[in-house]
Amino acid sequence: EGRASEAKGQVTLIRQGKSQELKDQVTIIVGDTIKTGENSSMRINYPDGTSNLVEANSEIIIKQADGRRYIKEDGSPGIAVEYLNIGMVKGTMFGGVATKHGSQQENTEINPASESSQRFDRVAALQSFNYLAAADSAQAPWYKTAEKKKVKVKVDMPWGVAAIRGTYVMITVNQDGSCRVSCLTGNVDVSSNNSNQGVSVGSGMT
Repeated sequence: EGRASEAKGQVTLIRQGKSQELKDQVTIIVGDTIKTGENSSMRINYPDGTSNLVEANSEIIIKQADGRRYIKEDGSPGIAVEYLNIGMVKGTMFGGVATKHGSQQENTEINPASESSQRFDRVAALQSFNYLAAADSAQAPWYKTAEKKKVKVKVDMPWGVAAIRGTYVMITVNQDGSCRVSCLTGNVDVSSNNSNQGVSVGSGMT
């Protein structure tokens, strides 16, 4: 289950055919549709730090959300996102995917106190994703990029699919159905609905 936070402006939750105003701390479950109006936005946070920021004039659907239990370094139980499938009808969404749970390299990408969280907020705050991607031109060491990470988040768009592997990403679906996928760090595999072959979008690419 996800949790709504930082809801601003007109944000609507549609659950089982019924509409309601979406407020902070509301639980987000499979089947929920979220719509944001003009000058509106909201964030969905998952227990492991995976986070999605839904921008103004957007509509998304939570199609699937599977979790996995693990033990944190302090011995307490935790829940990590195993697989998340989001349908994106229109608008813009920023995403940060947490990885490597249950080890000394446990990822806290969207932890409010972490440097990565501040970086994610800077991405979300900028209107030009390309500007930040260009400013963050330093490439990750080969031993970090060489690891083939599992697809943890899949975003279904009108014309294709974006398979996200441990990354910061921005996805935009325009009114005419055209889509844009930009990657700050990590890797995203993008393919069309009519083909099994796709392209890999790496760090700083669109």
